[in-house]
Parts: sequence; structure tokens; C-alpha cells
Amino acid sequence: MTNYNGYRSWNEWNVSLWIHNDASLYRMALLWLTPGCGLTRRQQIEGMLHELTQLGMTKTPDGAPYTFSSLQTAMRGMLK
Repeated sequence: MTNYNGYRSWNEWNVSLWIHNDASLYRMALLWLTPGCGLTRRQQIEGMLHELTQLGMTKTPDGAPYTFSSLQTAMRGMLK
């Protein structure tokens, strides 16, 4: 099995790279992860995925698709 800098796939690594290094994407993720908002973690991730889709952002600039799984991996541990 190939390992991508500790991630299971190139897609998960690339999405995480963009979420953590693009200021607007990082702020968006933090907003969706706001504690006490009444949403489950699943709903928060689905909400961000929906917002990205509504903005026409279905892939990173490198071509990695934003998926529930890739966002879940990228957002894991952002707020504890």
C-alpha cells in the first residue's frame, strides 16, 4: 500500500494540504467546526462539502475532488 505523507491516498493528502494552507478554506473549515453549533460532526462536514459545491469548488486547484472522506480526514483534529 502506498502512503502519501501519512495519508491513505493522494486525494486525502491533497485536500488536507489545501484546507490547512489556504486561508479562506481554513477559515471556512473552522466556521463549520464551531463548537456548540448544534450540528453533529457528520453534518458539519456535509455542510462544508455542500458549501464548496455551491461555490463551484468541486476539486482542489490540483484536481483532487472534495469528498466527504477527504474533508473528514482534513478536518480531523482541527478543533478538540
